[in-house]
Amino acid sequence: MPAKKTSKPKYVTKDFLKKEINSLDVKIDDVTNRLDAKIDAVEQRLDAKIDAVEQRLDAKIESKVDAAVQSMKDYTDSRFNQLDLKLNDLKQSIFKKLDMTEKGIMKMLENFYSGHVQNTEKIENHEKRIVKLEEQASFTKP
Repeated sequence: MPAKKTSKPKYVTKDFLKKEINSLDVKIDDVTNRLDAKIDAVEQRLDAKIDAVEQRLDAKIESKVDAAVQSMKDYTDSRFNQLDLKLNDLKQSIFKKLDMTEKGIMKMLENFYSGHVQNTEKIENHEKRIVKLEEQASFTKP
């Protein structure tokens, strides 16, 4: 006959609970580590995407700044060219006026000098006549 099995009631012991808690702690640590790895991977992908977006925005901003700088350079160059033309015109006008003024002064001086020379010649002629007349008068007077 078979031996009679005596069944012992199964109670949860302290050691069993400790083993189960340790087992759960290990599982929780594993899950935590896997989640940390997933979070790190997602963070790296997001960082890569953000870097790419930053680079595109930097390139767009730089191209717009370059275009604005070039536009300002072109505008400034055109304004300076206009100013140069105005200054050249003004300079030419001033030089023409100075030339005309110089010619006028030179003509006045020539007229004055020629008048002076003519007057000097007339005075000399008059002096010669006076001398001749005085000589003639001295010869005719007895």
